[in-house]
Amino acid sequence: MEKTNSISLTVNRQIEIEAGLVLAPGAYSGTSKQFGFPRVEEMSWTKPEYVLELSEAELRCIGKRYLRNAKYEVTKFVDRGDITVTATDGPAHDATVPG
Repeated sequence: MEKTNSISLTVNRQIEIEAGLVLAPGAYSGTSKQFGFPRVEEMSWTKPEYVLELSEAELRCIGKRYLRNAKYEVTKFVDRGDITVTATDGPAHDATVPG
């Protein structure tokens, strides 16, 4: 089973999330994803993975003029404390993945 939630992320300080792409401190939207594995009495969930989503306007502000939107895997920045998960807006998508 897969569980995906819409979340709000706060970038705590200026960070380079990929070569040439620097994010300014502030609030951004994204998603968290976890995988569930059935156990005898309950579901066991993996540690969340985090993705930051940038809109066309946000990309333009950081010099990426030819992209409409982009998603960046930012779990390592959350783990380091450079990005904070500030709100979970609830399920964006729940799916059962055949095993």
